[in-house]
Amino acid sequence: MYKKTISKRLRLPIALLVTIAIVIISYASYITYAANQRTISTLSEISHQNQTIFSLELGRDAKIIENAASYIEKLGYASFDDILTFLKHSQIDDQQHLLGIITPDGKLTDINGVEIDLSQFPNTKEAFNSEETKFFCDSYNDFTFLVCTTPIRIDGENKFVIFSTYLTSRYADSISTPTFENKGYSYVIDSDGKRIVGSSHNGSFGLTFDNLFDEMSQASSKNDSAIQQMQADLKEGKSDGIIMLNGIEKYIYYTPLNINDWYILTVVPKNVVTKYTTQILICCYLFIVFCSIVFFYLLHTAIKAKTTSQKQLEEMAYVDSLTGGMSYTKFVFEAEKTLKDNPDENYALINLDINNFQYINDFFGDDEGDRALKFLWSAIYKRLEPKELCSRIFDDHFVALITYDNTKSLDNACADFFNSLKLYSPAGGVYNMTVSVGIYLVDDRDMKINSMLNRARITQKHLKGQSSQSQYAIYSSKQRNDIMMQKTIENGFEDAIKNKEFKVYFQPKFNINANKFDGAEALVRWQKPNGTIISPGMFIPLFEKNGDIIKLDKYVLEETCAKIRKWLDLGYDVSPISVNVSLLQLLDENFVEDHIKTVEKYGIPLNLIEVEFTESILAENESLLISLTKQCKKHGIKVLLDDFGSGYSSLNMLNLLPCDIVKLDKRFVDKLETDDKSKAIVLSTISLAHTLQMSVTAEGVETKNQYDLLKEMHCDTIQGFYCAKPMPEDDYENLIKG
Repeated sequence: MYKKTISKRLRLPIALLVTIAIVIISYASYITYAANQRTISTLSEISHQNQTIFSLELGRDAKIIENAASYIEKLGYASFDDILTFLKHSQIDDQQHLLGIITPDGKLTDINGVEIDLSQFPNTKEAFNSEETKFFCDSYNDFTFLVCTTPIRIDGENKFVIFSTYLTSRYADSISTPTFENKGYSYVIDSDGKRIVGSSHNGSFGLTFDNLFDEMSQASSKNDSAIQQMQADLKEGKSDGIIMLNGIEKYIYYTPLNINDWYILTVVPKNVVTKYTTQILICCYLFIVFCSIVFFYLLHTAIKAKTTSQKQLEEMAYVDSLTGGMSYTKFVFEAEKTLKDNPDENYALINLDINNFQYINDFFGDDEGDRALKFLWSAIYKRLEPKELCSRIFDDHFVALITYDNTKSLDNACADFFNSLKLYSPAGGVYNMTVSVGIYLVDDRDMKINSMLNRARITQKHLKGQSSQSQYAIYSSKQRNDIMMQKTIENGFEDAIKNKEFKVYFQPKFNINANKFDGAEALVRWQKPNGTIISPGMFIPLFEKNGDIIKLDKYVLEETCAKIRKWLDLGYDVSPISVNVSLLQLLDENFVEDHIKTVEKYGIPLNLIEVEFTESILAENESLLISLTKQCKKHGIKVLLDDFGSGYSSLNMLNLLPCDIVKLDKRFVDKLETDDKSKAIVLSTISLAHTLQMSVTAEGVETKNQYDLLKEMHCDTIQGFYCAKPMPEDDYENLIKG
């Protein structure tokens, strides 16, 4: 009876506990569902934002060639040559990889005159049959391009098609808005899963994967059902989301781009968006184990936590986790709105970072690095006026949108800001915080914020390494063009070496005493396949900076050795030829050994190849240069000191450096006829060099008067236009065999 009473008494608590458990489980399911719906809603919003950005990027590119076609039609150009010439000189876009015209027979001719047969490509026929601008995706040599075509209509018919390509990687940045703690990223694919635009994000399949479905299948066999659902949705033009397994579970939300059958995908790790809801679910399930007394309290906590989770999801996208300020995503949105709402204000977009920021992390620790970033953000934020914004992009990179009256006001604002940074002092050390600031004066409010930032960043990068102090510069189109030209030169270097576009020229040296040509200096010219010559002044300084000069110097040495070997085999009387050696080569401890191996590989006497370096190297590496010079002389290799007197060397250096030949800088020769001091210096240099058993070559001799004066001073040889200009191999060969 007692047991039955207890059992009856337990019925209500047990029923209540079961009810509570059911309610909690149901509520937990609701939390999961609500979080998923919120996630899908957020992903949908971000996808539509990226869809708009990408569509506008394509629209801008399409508008450029549509305008070109319109101008061509209005100007009445009807001939192939006229249209091609117009495109070549119009410079309609510097972002294009290839620009040209397709004729009705399917032949493409680019603005450089290169012809490509596209008659077998179905897209070519489609482009000719369309009255609208079309976009296609194609691949060539591991590069993927977006192809944009628009017809040129003459007398109501499509007579030609303008053909323009863009690297798809160019569009990756426009859809790479950092989301979800910078762990979100986006792709563009077609309905078959073929990549149109990839992603450079660390967790993605990269910029160059072929097919998303193949990558998902290879990532895990558990993705098969998700692949099938996604393939079906893409064929029907639907927007939806799936969960993919690629190391970890990830949400993928896809929506049509309304361009061909292309889709934009937004991807974010599941654990990022469910981080907070997971904690809630754990609390809910633990609650079932505890007594029912705390049910209402936990239920209240769960509801409150749900609201907090939604707020935190928004903060992940719109609040910077370190500074507490707005994220870059939020900044872009607010900056576009601010520019639109304040048309009468002058705005400048600023990009800046800390000089040598890594030094703070390495020497003072990551915590101090975070404190420095917060200090910098605060220094920027405190100076903001109404209608101005700032944000941390990532690491130590910051952006701000500020108003200004004129460039003088910007100068004052920067000076005041730079002074404020002097207040920073790291814990336990001394560090002078300085920054490099790039400024873009907003003159086109329709331009995307990312594009404005890129212009400010171009200027800011140009400042890097120029000074240890804080400094700023304002963007100009010339800087951008210079950097684009440098990039083009850098990117073309490897192919130029492989295709032997670098041509060795020879500038003869004239022996005054023997009254005959006696050797030459090997110089380099870059001749593109279309015949264009790139001046050494454009690529030599750049290669010296990025290190490619080492490979170029070795190339010139190889080519020179090969030509000397050829002339020796033909029985010509070959005099020594000097090759230029850069500082980076001299810093290689195996330089002399490698030089000898190259020369001996061609069976050439070592004395027929002389090494020549500029005197500017002496300023930083005097002891090294003296040691290398002695090694060369030990093996019978003559050493020439080039540009002597151009600013670093002195007459005393001739005593320290055991070189064989001194080459007088052209500036002394230019003043021989008018400046008595230059004449005295040249005479003294020649006399001292002869005393030290060195010979002297005068560079840049252009007149007979200069030649006569140098002859009177007993100069040994001359080099310059008076006796001979730099000449290609065939001309020099005719000179020595004659």
